[in-house]
Amino acid sequence: MHDLSLRRFAMASLAGLLVITLLLGVSPRHASAQGLVFPPVTYSAAKHIELQTGPVSVPASPTVTGVTYQVEYSDTEIANVSVDMSKHEYIIEPKSAAGTATVQVTWYDAMGHAAAEKFAVMVNDTPNGVSAPDVNVRYFRDLYLLTNENQEIDVDRLFPGNDQRHIKEEFRYTVDDTPDVYNHHLIVKPFVTYLTLQPKSTFDDATIRVSFTRNDGVKVSTFAKFALNQPPLFVDPLEAMQLLKHKDAILNLDQYYTDPNGDKLKYRIVQVDPALSVTPAIVGSQLVIPAGADQSFKIRIEADDSRMGTVEGEFSFQVNEISLQEYAGSYEDTVNVLSVSIKEEGTYVLAPYQEWLSQMQGQELRREVAPADAAAIRFTIDGSAGAEVPAGTYGIYKVDADIQVIAVIELQGKRVLEQELLSIATHNGRGHIELPDVREWILRKENQNYLRIRMAMSFL
Repeated sequence: MHDLSLRRFAMASLAGLLVITLLLGVSPRHASAQGLVFPPVTYSAAKHIELQTGPVSVPASPTVTGVTYQVEYSDTEIANVSVDMSKHEYIIEPKSAAGTATVQVTWYDAMGHAAAEKFAVMVNDTPNGVSAPDVNVRYFRDLYLLTNENQEIDVDRLFPGNDQRHIKEEFRYTVDDTPDVYNHHLIVKPFVTYLTLQPKSTFDDATIRVSFTRNDGVKVSTFAKFALNQPPLFVDPLEAMQLLKHKDAILNLDQYYTDPNGDKLKYRIVQVDPALSVTPAIVGSQLVIPAGADQSFKIRIEADDSRMGTVEGEFSFQVNEISLQEYAGSYEDTVNVLSVSIKEEGTYVLAPYQEWLSQMQGQELRREVAPADAAAIRFTIDGSAGAEVPAGTYGIYKVDADIQVIAVIELQGKRVLEQELLSIATHNGRGHIELPDVREWILRKENQNYLRIRMAMSFL
């Protein structure tokens, strides 16, 4: 019930914000962090109107209507476009001259998602024999640029049906861009004419408007947006992540992928090692590996910034199993010691289990040096050798030339042992622990060693 109230409050707050947005005439910019993200665009047929008529109503695309909108023009002198929200219609009103302009209406829903409709408005002056020129609004589209490169626009395709003599005359073109980052010039070839845009400075995003003026002075124009984008980067961890066989593992991918533009990244698995016996999944920005993996493996992940920028990175995983379960704590007349078999001399440490061995520094709780003839390494874990090692999962690590996982230990609390003994006592009809209860616990196969016998006896 509390979560439901919070959701209702959040939705009410968002609705209030959108009402204010509408009243102020300001539309939210559909962006992911710093990088401009283009909305999906529906390209509609041109809207033909007459210069002498009044406002004309045309239906809006039902797939893009929402709660607020923004109108953009290639030329504000041709027509004005507004929206009848109740009827989902555009109201198009011609201005003072014949010509063609490109219009984009971007809609935003209550969750901030955006979608756009783009079309040409062609204002004809039929009584005076003037037909508005065509424009191919599908050709000049929003574009993500991964590098600061030149752009070539085929003006025959952009403005079809014009006199070929005039289409090759550079003075007929006007290119306006905000924030003034492009130079332009016309390249005329035997069978095609290009308008070349050359960047003169770096930018995040820019709106480019291109217009062509016919011999009779009638203009046609369109626009698009360019966004410079730097692809994401992968920061290689340079080591294997240490997993526990019986435990799910979660890897935060945002720690290893970054985006220079601040774009929000989407992740997908592109390759999984055949050795992996479980099925990994990506949930948001986390890689989830279910419990049960039984050997080392690799996974390759792609990060996508939704603006044509991608990068792949590979992660290695080492699977470890808990090899020893013991009890933490201090016990009367007993030194609580962990003993683990080893194969070679060297320096060994006891430390909390680490998913990344590079994070071992400063984590060790005990350190021992094993001589050449040692068959085992022993760590005192009660309070007699320093601070008592609490319950938890620990690793025994060899830390000479590099760090190696020797064993994984699970320490249960002293209270767990006491509860095991009390459970036996209760089953035997007693409210406290007595010798027969301890004897019954000791007779279990896993408890038949000297240290555990001493631990259990300390509860009498």
